[in-house]
Amino acid sequence: MDHISINHITFKAYELTHHFLKVFKHITYKDIPVARAMIFNFYRLIAIRNYENLSSKNINMPKDQKKKLYGVLFDNEEVKQLSYNPNTAQPQKIIFSRFVDVLDIDPESGIFCDEYVKDERERPPYINPANLVPLDSKVEKQLIKQIHMVSEDNKVPTIFRSKGFRVWMCKQLAHIIRLIDGLELIFMQNNIKGVVQDVSLLPMNYILVHMCKQRNIPSINLQLFLNSHYQLMSMNPDYYITFGQFDIDRMTELGVPPQKFKIIGNPRFDRIFTDTWMKKNQLARLLDFASDKLVFFYAEQPVHPEDINKVILDALIQSLNPYRDKVVFIIKKHPRQARSTISNSYLKKYPFIKLISTNDIQLYDLINNSDIVFTQFSCVGLEAILFDKPMISINFFHDEINREHSYFAKNPLVTSSNNLQQLNAIINNIVENPIKYKHSILEKQTIYKSYIYNDLKGTSRVRIKQFIKEITGVKI
Repeated sequence: MDHISINHITFKAYELTHHFLKVFKHITYKDIPVARAMIFNFYRLIAIRNYENLSSKNINMPKDQKKKLYGVLFDNEEVKQLSYNPNTAQPQKIIFSRFVDVLDIDPESGIFCDEYVKDERERPPYINPANLVPLDSKVEKQLIKQIHMVSEDNKVPTIFRSKGFRVWMCKQLAHIIRLIDGLELIFMQNNIKGVVQDVSLLPMNYILVHMCKQRNIPSINLQLFLNSHYQLMSMNPDYYITFGQFDIDRMTELGVPPQKFKIIGNPRFDRIFTDTWMKKNQLARLLDFASDKLVFFYAEQPVHPEDINKVILDALIQSLNPYRDKVVFIIKKHPRQARSTISNSYLKKYPFIKLISTNDIQLYDLINNSDIVFTQFSCVGLEAILFDKPMISINFFHDEINREHSYFAKNPLVTSSNNLQQLNAIINNIVENPIKYKHSILEKQTIYKSYIYNDLKGTSRVRIKQFIKEITGVKI
């Protein structure tokens, strides 16, 4: 079966991104293609809003076209080799990007970079490479001139000739120039043996991988999130550490070479297997509900448009309301949401709803004490599976751009709801036949668990560190 769904809009957005890279391919700074460093922002801010500019007739994406996507975005990238003369007076180190803190790294073994920190005091020990150097205005002017020259060619797609697009692209340049110069300075002053990061979507992360290839230094990406289609854009390093076979199957379906992958697990999930979590009666006292009630849980997501969360929550509340005396519905606001989708009027109207809007109660305590966990495409769905909690995939938005709403739902081993009627039937089965129906869900889900996530001992952090040492020679 196919492991990934790419609708017409998404595919055309990828096509437009391919044209963007092709058109501006020869505009480089220190042999690094500046357009490639802009790929993530181009895709999400330009391509998905302007895909109509292409006259593609691809309504559905057949397998042979899927297989070409990796090559279209990465495989044809030319890398000019450089001789790297590290500062051997310095100890051997690895450059780490943000989010890899989950590895519990010895600070002495690495240089920590984050292109979003304003200064070192904001998030020590992270530094922003762009802040290490002043902007080379002469280079900026030269590259802006090249961008305008390319854009004035009548042969390029209309979108690239527009004033708005030129302004957007030129605005990206200053940050990218400073990143390249700042990272080059780090390589020159240190004895760098490798780069480890979570994704290579963002400008700094991509530039790091390209610089490693130039200098013949290994680069490693860790799969820390369920990155949807964006994950394809993080497949350019030498190695990609992933959760399990499922992700290899879905990415190789898009043309990613299988030898890139190493199944080692995910350090952020180790705590599921090693830590002790709150008991249900403790949670019931904290949230003031009877401990014999069935607990349903949904973690909100910072999706756009915000109406997506409202549609899902309205459906869940409507389905659960007939059983309001038997159930409690816990909703957790996402840390990146400015406010929850659930208003005070909802909470007054439906007393069986409990809203968690702070971090006072840990996510894993909520999952561990839930009878059923709902998700759209969040890591919470995987975490519920690892906790051996029945997970229901909500798949109302099949054609939503950017996100694989079928990430879970497409697999027959996952219990899914594609509409309100199916959701009503699932909840009715759970409430009326809780033991039998939950057992039927878990029976399939256990098979799926071994496919999606291979490490069930909580030792992935140790094994990832060992792998990094094998590849780079640096103990972290």
